[in-house]
Amino acid sequence: MNHKGQAVVLWGGSDIVKAKKFGWKFPPRIKHITFTKQNQLELKRIGIFSKVKPMVFLDHSLFNLYPLGSSIFCYVPWKRAKFYGIETIKQIAIRLPKINFILARYGPKKKPFRNCTVYPLLNEKALINLYKSSFCSIRPTRHDGFPQSIAELGLMGRKTGWIYDSDLATQCRSIQDYVNFIKEEKNRSAPRKGLRKKFLSIAEQMPNILDEYF
Repeated sequence: MNHKGQAVVLWGGSDIVKAKKFGWKFPPRIKHITFTKQNQLELKRIGIFSKVKPMVFLDHSLFNLYPLGSSIFCYVPWKRAKFYGIETIKQIAIRLPKINFILARYGPKKKPFRNCTVYPLLNEKALINLYKSSFCSIRPTRHDGFPQSIAELGLMGRKTGWIYDSDLATQCRSIQDYVNFIKEEKNRSAPRKGLRKKFLSIAEQMPNILDEYF
């Protein structure tokens, strides 16, 4: 906020919550990028105007198309499990008792419900293997920016049910929305090649993403 020259602020998610709480202000020379329309509207309400640009901050060559697995991937770090929607996930799982829910980064706590597997610690290789064993993902967080896990899964042809409206995910506003999304994805016989193309397009634009600002 005190920077004298040009700058671009990339808003990640929780920083938007802080900006709203403390009423942050920026000089006009500072430009802003959000990753979703919802984030853009949140900042607009406190006088910060931004452009929406989904971004992929990863080596996309690590994430390739694989045959769909049989589980649902959920990122739920146990210290913030409530924020990441563990109670919502539990209610969804009760409705779908024959499907396994992968709880990544959840532990060392015991399993919160019967039809889940818990993975407290994961390196990159283990994470990719969990993506392979899934056919979709759900992310019922209280608030979000643009999680790179959605991009990683998307590059592997797996779609995410999410709280936000995006052409890169499916918006889910209720337990039934998530259940419907999961059932639709479960009926697929192959990964989503079109979704992978969308994320590859974003990744390929990344080296020049800030050219228009400088």
